[in-house]
Amino acid sequence: MAETVSTGSASSGLITGMENLSLFKQVGLMLGLAVSVALGVVTVLWGQSSEMRVLNDIEKQSISDAITYLDQNQIDYKLNSDGNLLVPQDKYQKIEIELTSQGLVNAGGDDFLRKDSGFGVSQRLERARLVRSQENQLANTIAQFSGIKAVQVHLAIPREVSFVSSNNKASASVVLSLYGRNKLDNEQAKSIVDLVAASIPRLDSKDVSVTDQYGRLYHSASMSDDERESEKELNAELVRQQKLTSKIQTLLTPILGPENFTVQVNVDMDFVHNEQTQKMFNPKLSALTSEKTLETSNEANGDGGVSGALSNQPPAASTVNQNNLNNLIGGLAGGTNSKHVEAERYYDIDTTISHTRQQTGVVKKISVSLGLNFMDDPANPGTLIPRTQTDVDRIQRLVQGVIGYEQARGDVVMIDSFAFIQKDIVVEPQPLQFYEQPLFVSLQRPVSAIIGIFLLIFGLLRPIMKKLSTPQQNLERMSDPMMMGMNSGHSMGGSEAAMMNGPDSTDLLMAPASKELEQVVRAKKVVGDDPKMVAALVQNWIAEDE
Repeated sequence: MAETVSTGSASSGLITGMENLSLFKQVGLMLGLAVSVALGVVTVLWGQSSEMRVLNDIEKQSISDAITYLDQNQIDYKLNSDGNLLVPQDKYQKIEIELTSQGLVNAGGDDFLRKDSGFGVSQRLERARLVRSQENQLANTIAQFSGIKAVQVHLAIPREVSFVSSNNKASASVVLSLYGRNKLDNEQAKSIVDLVAASIPRLDSKDVSVTDQYGRLYHSASMSDDERESEKELNAELVRQQKLTSKIQTLLTPILGPENFTVQVNVDMDFVHNEQTQKMFNPKLSALTSEKTLETSNEANGDGGVSGALSNQPPAASTVNQNNLNNLIGGLAGGTNSKHVEAERYYDIDTTISHTRQQTGVVKKISVSLGLNFMDDPANPGTLIPRTQTDVDRIQRLVQGVIGYEQARGDVVMIDSFAFIQKDIVVEPQPLQFYEQPLFVSLQRPVSAIIGIFLLIFGLLRPIMKKLSTPQQNLERMSDPMMMGMNSGHSMGGSEAAMMNGPDSTDLLMAPASKELEQVVRAKKVVGDDPKMVAALVQNWIAEDE
């Protein structure tokens, strides 16, 4: 029966302990419990990772670029099994805006065209929306080029006015955001200019400007034709120099080593446009170009007059002199035929006309400067000596062959040997401390949260619970039948007195609830030592129940 009473008291100890406290202590205790629970919740939330959300507007081919951007800015992300990119829910809007500014999230360049304009939208707003849509579409297209991270396109398209001739031309500017310190190739810059010019009506390629985030100008609309031509010539020389330098480095690297030589190439090119027209005559050789012949002949006839009706009619009667008649007959009898021939011929001298247009960008001269590092002395290891003239001559012949050396053109190859300055030894970075390792950093927050929860439970909640249950335990011990037997004046044997007055009596009366098992053991010991006293206690219990 004592065990039943002890178990029931333990279950209701918290409520009874609260009732025995004053109102002020009860309010303070409740506030402490509320603060403890709140701290526990905050600690758990702090240790947990935030909820992730999928970036829906990002394209599959841009996920790798987005991951690179998130890593550079130390932003948490996850990749699920479907290949979708997940970012923290609380940072979703900010991350989406940043990725959109970088051109990694689809901005929807044609969304303006899909929306219903309505009746209250002006023509000016419609035009602005169309231009903005064209800018976004061009930016998305150019962003697909290799090495380009983000693109911004600005179009200036003049308004078309009917029946009025306008000389205003369209213009465009393209701002590129490249990865790192990379530079855009000339071929890529030309492709971008042609792409933008071909996409906008009446937009000339000369009116397109292309630059990057560092302000490097690749194509300018403000350049004149001469400036643009000069830049083209300079780029051609640089490209030729880079090609020759690369050839020399490829040739000498396996022979000397990459750190044992240095080379510079200068190419002088001629970009003058020369055209020549030549006309030559050969007087010894002529040719008939045209001929015209006129031939005239007259023949004497017995008949006279004009053919026709009148010639068949007899003339009027007249008086004819006999002498004149004889002369006329004699003249007709003695008449002859006449013939006239004219010929007109045109001759031309043999003529040769030749037109010659010389090639532009012809190499006028190539100059190569090659510096060689000293080599180790075979007789004295550790000592550097200049290279022999034989080695220098052999290297010179190799360089002349790779650049296409022409003595008539004035090409020069200068080779000399020097003692190169040794580079400073790079100190390897020290390994990270254990608390700087990525694994430790990733486990720092959850482990700290777990430790905080344990400290909160065993350092604050457990003492409060023990304090609440202590008054009820003391009250139970005061109502214990053995104590009641003592207070009721019943006599006890020597064993009972010894037990109550012994060294363990204080522990029995003041023991906490956690020592209930020890009390049971002691009670069994008392029953074994003095059964008479136990029988008297049982009689008292029966009398009280009646």
